[in-house]
Amino acid sequence: MAGYSHVLVIRDNVVLDSSFDVYTLLQIMKRNHLSVVSPEICTVDMDNNSSSICGTGKGIEEGGYTTHYIPLLASMYSIEAWGCQWDLFDPGLNPSGWGCDRYFYHYCSQQVQDLRLGITTKQHVTHLSYLPKDRPSYPTIPDDERFRWRLRQKSIKEQAKTWLEHFRSERGVTLERGKPDRLESLV
Repeated sequence: MAGYSHVLVIRDNVVLDSSFDVYTLLQIMKRNHLSVVSPEICTVDMDNNSSSICGTGKGIEEGGYTTHYIPLLASMYSIEAWGCQWDLFDPGLNPSGWGCDRYFYHYCSQQVQDLRLGITTKQHVTHLSYLPKDRPSYPTIPDDERFRWRLRQKSIKEQAKTWLEHFRSERGVTLERGKPDRLESLV
């Protein structure tokens, strides 16, 4: 990745909010000495077919916070942090990448010096937990499609278990989940 200082990952099931600005995200990252930064993730409540739900609320600091877990949906990485995240991917065993974000902090804190993750509450993106083929902004999901989606999720989690076992047996690494604790405020 010669010539680049950062990598921005935005998944195809994420809708960027009008508040999303790459330059501002980079400034927040630099000002707070972060290895990875993400805008706040809002979700669509699939069970109730309702609109966006954000995590903002009681106890969230103005501007954001550091944490040990960031969902891999719309994140900016330093090159060192991205190299470590890339090392966790294994398309043969875990083609969906499910769980790579959960285990990122534990695995990469041993490889990236001064690893810091942050979530800014000044920017938002919406995660569509179900991505229909026609991809409307806020889908209405028929019951039979919701059932098929849940079956697919179960299959993805089984693949992730195989991937975790591979890390234990082949690499000698036991991965632990990162916790979404709010550690300190961002400035």
